Amino acid sequence: MTFMESIYTELKANHITTNSEDFSTRFLRKSPHYYSAMKSKGSDATTDVLIDLATAMSTQREFLQQYDTTTIYEARWQKWIDIEAKVAQELALRATKRGTMSNYALNQFKNALQSITTVHAAA
Repeated sequence: MTFMESIYTELKANHITTNSEDFSTRFLRKSPHYYSAMKSKGSDATTDVLIDLATAMSTQREFLQQYDTTTIYEARWQKWIDIEAKVAQELALRATKRGTMSNYALNQFKNALQSITTVHAAA
């Protein structure tokens, strides 16, 4: 099972997406049949697609949480956040060649990410 298949399966099992067309358009920002075509070829998502997925997941969750004034969906939000963390972990592994970068290079990478985060927070 590819990484993307595991993410889709988790999103569907947790009722965050309803089907592959919804997943393709709402989370991958692609055509409705993008995910099914990727799956039938046995290919995994590119890093760019994972970035779109991470962005779409966090943006949509944050938007929906604004309107959820009850605690009834608290477990659902936590599962959503957990899946976002898996996508972020995969992105980090890809960016660091599966964690094989030297400690110095990893620290420089971390510093660069923190700098980007600071710029985003100020915007």
